[in-house]
Amino acid sequence: MRVRMRRRYRGGVALGKEEFFAQPWARGMLWLQTVEARLQLGLYEANGPGHRAPPLGILWRPELAACANDTISFAGFEKVEKRWCYQVWYCETRSSAEA
Repeated sequence: MRVRMRRRYRGGVALGKEEFFAQPWARGMLWLQTVEARLQLGLYEANGPGHRAPPLGILWRPELAACANDTISFAGFEKVEKRWCYQVWYCETRSSAEA
């Protein structure tokens, strides 16, 4: 599924409304897979894992946090340097031309 995504947290700290809206959209394809017996949700610019471009983000142990109209939020954990931090991805699904 092609989406555009913004993160709700930075380093485990919730972003304020202005910080959240000021960040650029990450655009790509969501790809759910199992790695080492754990679910992993990746956002890739290309068509998924196996392409040369690194992922725009990896969310471990993803859960559906919210869903309304053309938006979906996933909660899980991202690795930031050597720390694991709670993260929520706010995603908008649009036609592939817009996403």
